[in-house]
Amino acid sequence: MKFFTIGYPGRTMEELLFLLRENSIESVIDVRSKPHSRWKPDFNKIRLGKALEASSIEYKWKGDILGGFGEIKDSAIQALGKWGEGKAFCLLCMERDPNACHRSEIATRLTLFGFEATNL
Repeated sequence: MKFFTIGYPGRTMEELLFLLRENSIESVIDVRSKPHSRWKPDFNKIRLGKALEASSIEYKWKGDILGGFGEIKDSAIQALGKWGEGKAFCLLCMERDPNACHRSEIATRLTLFGFEATNL
């Protein structure tokens, strides 16, 4: 099963939406511990959620259990894996480079459930 990850720095909302639609993403899982952007207000939780929903893409904030400021529990990874079966989903965080972001840890741990990550 394939899923995607994306970071928004250097992108406009239009570019983000284009990439998500181009890859047939159904759901975006926001894994930022603090879903706010001082420099890019379009990517604040409420605005981002509205823009995604207007594009028929589901938005879920899961930074409380998948955020990068603490240990991510196995139960959170297992729940994400179970939820993501058969869905086209994308993990979103603020780092453009997935290797500099905790979403790479999430992606690595999801491989145990048969998932394969592609960064956009």
